[in-house]
Amino acid sequence: MSLSHRAQSGSPAVSFDTSAPVFKAGATALEKEWASPRSSSAAVHRSRSSSPSAPGRLESLLVGFALDDHRIHSPNEKYNVKSFTKGARSGARLLGELA
Repeated sequence: MSLSHRAQSGSPAVSFDTSAPVFKAGATALEKEWASPRSSSAAVHRSRSSSPSAPGRLESLLVGFALDDHRIHSPNEKYNVKSFTKGARSGARLLGELA
């Protein structure tokens, strides 16, 4: 089958209101857990993904905890236990902020 006849599918693009309360709560939770002398605020940036897990009609907060040297999805990927632990703690802090 040629590429021109192949069925195409995917999720529609979405954008989120970064001034929404869920984003502010998320930023506060992340800042409390990941406080660093080099950075005082959570970074919010646009990204693209193949994950259809955040449909535009739901309030969603997608947070990544991988560091630059983790090389996610590469043959030599790794993930620090510290990132795993701080990620779990960030989730707990987020629930506290949303409560």
